[in-house]
Amino acid sequence: MKAQYTLPELFLMLRQNWFKIAVASLLLYMFFNRDLSLQVEMNAPGSKLAKQERTGSWQLPEEPLPQASDKLGLLFSGTEEEAASLENDLRKLDEYEIDAFIQRFVDVARVEQEKFGIPASVVLATALYESTAGHRKTADVHTNNYFGLLCAEPSAYTPAWQGGCKKVEQMLFRKYQTAWESFRDFSYFTYRQLGSLSGEDYRVWSEALGRRLYGKDPGFAANVIGLIERYSLHDYDF
Repeated sequence: MKAQYTLPELFLMLRQNWFKIAVASLLLYMFFNRDLSLQVEMNAPGSKLAKQERTGSWQLPEEPLPQASDKLGLLFSGTEEEAASLENDLRKLDEYEIDAFIQRFVDVARVEQEKFGIPASVVLATALYESTAGHRKTADVHTNNYFGLLCAEPSAYTPAWQGGCKKVEQMLFRKYQTAWESFRDFSYFTYRQLGSLSGEDYRVWSEALGRRLYGKDPGFAANVIGLIERYSLHDYDF
Protein backbone atom coordinates (compact mmCIF):
# COMPACT_ATOMS: atom_id res chain seq x y z
CA MET A 1 0.00 0.00 0.00
CA LYS A 2 1.48 3.36 -1.06
CA ALA A 3 2.24 5.89 1.67
CA GLN A 4 0.34 9.18 1.36
CA TYR A 5 1.52 12.43 2.92
CA THR A 6 -0.30 15.62 3.65
CA LEU A 7 1.23 18.92 2.56
CA PRO A 8 2.39 19.83 6.12
CA GLU A 9 4.02 16.39 6.44
CA LEU A 10 5.89 16.92 3.16
CA PHE A 11 7.20 20.30 4.32
CA LEU A 12 8.31 18.73 7.60
CA MET A 13 10.14 15.95 5.72
CA LEU A 14 11.91 18.50 3.53
CA ARG A 15 13.00 20.51 6.58
CA GLN A 16 14.37 17.41 8.30
CA ASN A 17 16.27 16.17 5.22
CA TRP A 18 17.26 19.43 3.53
CA PHE A 19 21.00 18.74 3.84
CA LYS A 20 20.82 15.31 2.17
CA ILE A 21 18.64 16.73 -0.61
CA ALA A 22 21.07 19.61 -1.19
CA VAL A 23 24.07 17.26 -1.39
CA ALA A 24 22.26 14.94 -3.81
CA SER A 25 21.26 17.90 -6.00
CA LEU A 26 24.84 19.19 -6.06
CA LEU A 27 26.20 15.79 -7.06
CA LEU A 28 23.64 15.50 -9.87
CA TYR A 29 24.54 18.99 -11.12
CA MET A 30 28.26 18.19 -11.11
CA PHE A 31 27.69 14.92 -12.98
CA PHE A 32 25.58 16.40 -15.76
CA ASN A 33 27.76 19.50 -16.05
CA ARG A 34 30.86 17.28 -16.42
CA ASP A 35 29.13 15.23 -19.11
CA LEU A 36 28.19 18.38 -21.03
CA SER A 37 31.74 19.73 -20.80
CA LEU A 38 33.13 16.44 -22.08
CA GLN A 39 30.79 16.53 -25.08
CA VAL A 40 31.81 20.11 -25.89
CA GLU A 41 35.50 19.20 -25.65
CA MET A 42 35.06 16.14 -27.87
CA ASN A 43 33.41 18.29 -30.53
CA ALA A 44 36.02 21.06 -30.40
CA PRO A 45 37.85 21.60 -33.73
CA GLY A 46 41.23 21.16 -32.08
CA SER A 47 40.38 17.66 -30.90
CA LYS A 48 39.65 16.28 -34.37
CA LEU A 49 42.29 13.57 -34.10
CA ALA A 50 41.04 12.37 -30.72
CA LYS A 51 37.46 12.31 -32.01
CA GLN A 52 38.51 10.23 -35.00
CA GLU A 53 40.20 7.74 -32.70
CA ARG A 54 37.16 7.41 -30.43
CA THR A 55 34.67 6.99 -33.26
CA GLY A 56 36.86 4.65 -35.29
CA SER A 57 36.73 6.98 -38.30
CA TRP A 58 40.51 7.20 -38.57
CA GLN A 59 41.44 5.78 -41.96
CA LEU A 60 44.91 5.02 -43.27
CA PRO A 61 45.65 6.20 -46.80
CA GLU A 62 45.21 3.40 -49.31
CA GLU A 63 48.96 3.47 -49.94
CA PRO A 64 51.92 5.68 -49.04
CA LEU A 65 52.71 8.59 -51.32
CA PRO A 66 55.36 8.14 -54.04
CA GLN A 67 58.94 9.25 -53.55
CA ALA A 68 58.90 12.45 -51.54
CA SER A 69 60.64 15.59 -52.69
CA ASP A 70 63.36 17.38 -50.79
CA LYS A 71 60.75 20.00 -49.84
CA LEU A 72 59.46 17.65 -47.15
CA GLY A 73 62.28 18.83 -44.93
CA LEU A 74 60.53 22.20 -44.73
CA LEU A 75 57.96 20.62 -42.42
CA PHE A 76 60.55 19.65 -39.86
CA SER A 77 62.45 22.14 -37.76
CA GLY A 78 66.16 22.16 -37.15
CA THR A 79 69.51 23.38 -38.38
CA GLU A 80 72.96 21.95 -37.72
CA GLU A 81 73.35 24.38 -34.81
CA GLU A 82 69.97 23.45 -33.32
CA ALA A 83 70.76 19.76 -33.74
CA ALA A 84 73.97 20.21 -31.78
CA SER A 85 71.96 22.03 -29.10
CA LEU A 86 69.48 19.14 -28.90
CA GLU A 87 72.32 16.68 -28.40
CA ASN A 88 73.92 18.79 -25.67
CA ASP A 89 70.62 19.38 -23.86
CA LEU A 90 69.84 15.67 -23.93
CA ARG A 91 73.22 14.81 -22.42
CA LYS A 92 72.49 17.14 -19.50
CA LEU A 93 69.44 15.13 -18.44
CA ASP A 94 69.81 12.43 -15.84
CA GLU A 95 68.82 8.84 -16.54
CA TYR A 96 65.73 9.10 -14.34
CA GLU A 97 64.21 11.85 -16.53
CA ILE A 98 64.85 9.90 -19.71
CA ASP A 99 63.46 6.67 -18.26
CA ALA A 100 60.36 8.53 -17.01
CA PHE A 101 59.78 9.89 -20.52
CA ILE A 102 60.13 6.43 -22.06
CA GLN A 103 57.73 4.85 -19.58
CA ARG A 104 55.23 7.66 -20.11
CA PHE A 105 55.01 7.13 -23.87
CA VAL A 106 55.95 3.50 -24.51
CA ASP A 107 52.33 2.33 -24.72
CA VAL A 108 51.47 5.18 -27.09
CA ALA A 109 54.43 4.27 -29.31
CA ARG A 110 53.38 0.62 -29.44
CA VAL A 111 49.86 1.60 -30.48
CA GLU A 112 51.34 3.72 -33.27
CA GLN A 113 53.38 0.72 -34.46
CA GLU A 114 50.28 -1.46 -34.46
CA LYS A 115 48.29 1.05 -36.52
CA PHE A 116 50.98 2.41 -38.85
CA GLY A 117 53.85 -0.09 -38.90
CA ILE A 118 56.42 2.43 -37.66
CA PRO A 119 58.67 0.70 -35.07
CA ALA A 120 57.78 1.80 -31.54
CA SER A 121 61.49 2.29 -30.87
CA VAL A 122 61.74 4.85 -33.69
CA VAL A 123 58.66 6.74 -32.50
CA LEU A 124 59.96 6.83 -28.93
CA ALA A 125 63.54 7.77 -29.82
CA THR A 126 62.45 10.50 -32.24
CA ALA A 127 60.16 12.06 -29.62
CA LEU A 128 62.88 11.72 -26.99
CA TYR A 129 65.46 13.38 -29.23
CA GLU A 130 63.32 16.12 -30.82
CA SER A 131 61.66 17.19 -27.55
CA THR A 132 64.70 16.68 -25.28
CA ALA A 133 62.59 14.25 -23.22
CA GLY A 134 59.78 16.80 -23.06
CA HIS A 135 61.97 19.70 -21.89
CA ARG A 136 62.05 21.63 -25.17
CA LYS A 137 59.76 24.68 -25.30
CA THR A 138 57.81 23.19 -28.19
CA ALA A 139 56.79 20.26 -25.97
CA ASP A 140 55.33 22.32 -23.12
CA VAL A 141 51.69 22.03 -22.08
CA HIS A 142 50.73 24.91 -24.38
CA THR A 143 52.08 23.33 -27.57
CA ASN A 144 52.55 19.56 -26.98
CA ASN A 145 54.74 19.24 -30.09
CA TYR A 146 57.16 16.34 -29.49
CA PHE A 147 58.45 15.91 -33.05
CA GLY A 148 59.31 19.39 -34.26
CA LEU A 149 56.58 19.48 -36.91
CA LEU A 150 56.16 22.96 -38.36
CA CYS A 151 53.12 24.75 -39.71
CA ALA A 152 53.68 24.88 -43.47
CA GLU A 153 51.78 25.72 -46.61
CA PRO A 154 49.89 22.75 -48.07
CA SER A 155 51.30 21.02 -51.13
CA ALA A 156 51.11 17.67 -52.90
CA TYR A 157 53.14 16.15 -50.06
CA THR A 158 52.02 18.29 -47.13
CA PRO A 159 48.24 18.40 -46.51
CA ALA A 160 46.78 21.56 -45.01
CA TRP A 161 47.25 21.68 -41.24
CA GLN A 162 43.88 22.18 -39.53
CA GLY A 163 45.17 22.84 -36.02
CA GLY A 164 46.71 25.85 -34.32
CA CYS A 165 50.25 27.17 -34.53
CA LYS A 166 52.61 28.70 -31.98
CA LYS A 167 55.74 30.74 -32.56
CA VAL A 168 58.73 29.28 -30.73
CA GLU A 169 62.37 30.12 -31.43
CA GLN A 170 61.35 32.30 -34.41
CA MET A 171 59.48 29.43 -36.10
CA LEU A 172 55.81 28.45 -36.29
CA PHE A 173 55.25 25.02 -34.79
CA ARG A 174 52.13 22.89 -34.94
CA LYS A 175 50.14 23.15 -31.74
CA TYR A 176 48.27 20.21 -30.21
CA GLN A 177 45.81 19.91 -27.36
CA THR A 178 47.43 16.72 -26.10
CA ALA A 179 50.71 14.84 -26.45
CA TRP A 180 48.78 11.95 -28.00
CA GLU A 181 47.69 14.16 -30.92
CA SER A 182 51.34 15.03 -31.57
CA PHE A 183 52.30 11.34 -31.73
CA ARG A 184 49.38 10.53 -34.01
CA ASP A 185 50.11 13.43 -36.38
CA PHE A 186 53.74 12.32 -36.64
CA SER A 187 52.70 8.73 -37.35
CA TYR A 188 50.14 9.74 -39.95
CA PHE A 189 52.54 12.03 -41.78
CA THR A 190 55.44 9.58 -41.59
CA TYR A 191 53.27 6.73 -42.86
CA ARG A 192 52.26 8.77 -45.89
CA GLN A 193 55.91 9.28 -46.79
CA LEU A 194 57.60 6.09 -45.59
CA GLY A 195 54.82 3.53 -45.20
CA SER A 196 56.44 1.29 -47.81
CA LEU A 197 59.12 0.54 -45.19
CA SER A 198 56.63 -1.40 -43.06
CA GLY A 199 58.35 -4.52 -41.74
CA GLU A 200 61.85 -3.02 -41.87
CA ASP A 201 63.88 -2.66 -38.68
CA TYR A 202 64.56 0.50 -36.68
CA ARG A 203 67.86 1.22 -38.46
CA VAL A 204 66.21 1.43 -41.88
CA TRP A 205 63.42 3.64 -40.55
CA SER A 206 65.83 5.95 -38.68
CA GLU A 207 68.04 6.41 -41.73
CA ALA A 208 65.02 7.11 -43.96
CA LEU A 209 63.66 9.66 -41.49
CA GLY A 210 67.04 11.35 -41.30
CA ARG A 211 67.46 11.40 -45.05
CA ARG A 212 63.99 12.45 -46.15
CA LEU A 213 62.29 14.23 -43.25
CA TYR A 214 64.92 15.48 -40.83
CA GLY A 215 67.52 16.21 -43.48
CA LYS A 216 68.59 19.50 -41.91
CA ASP A 217 70.06 17.51 -39.01
CA PRO A 218 72.98 15.47 -40.41
CA GLY A 219 73.29 13.52 -37.17
CA PHE A 220 69.61 12.63 -36.80
CA ALA A 221 69.80 8.96 -37.81
CA ALA A 222 72.94 8.25 -35.78
CA ASN A 223 71.50 9.94 -32.70
CA VAL A 224 68.13 8.18 -32.91
CA ILE A 225 69.76 4.78 -33.48
CA GLY A 226 72.12 5.53 -30.59
CA LEU A 227 69.20 6.27 -28.26
CA ILE A 228 67.37 3.13 -29.35
CA GLU A 229 70.37 0.93 -28.63
CA ARG A 230 71.47 2.69 -25.45
CA TYR A 231 68.03 2.36 -23.83
CA SER A 232 67.10 -0.94 -25.54
CA LEU A 233 64.03 0.64 -27.09
CA HIS A 234 64.05 -2.05 -29.78
CA ASP A 235 62.76 -4.42 -27.10
CA TYR A 236 59.39 -2.66 -27.48
CA ASP A 237 59.17 -3.43 -31.21
CA PHE A 238 57.06 -6.35 -32.41
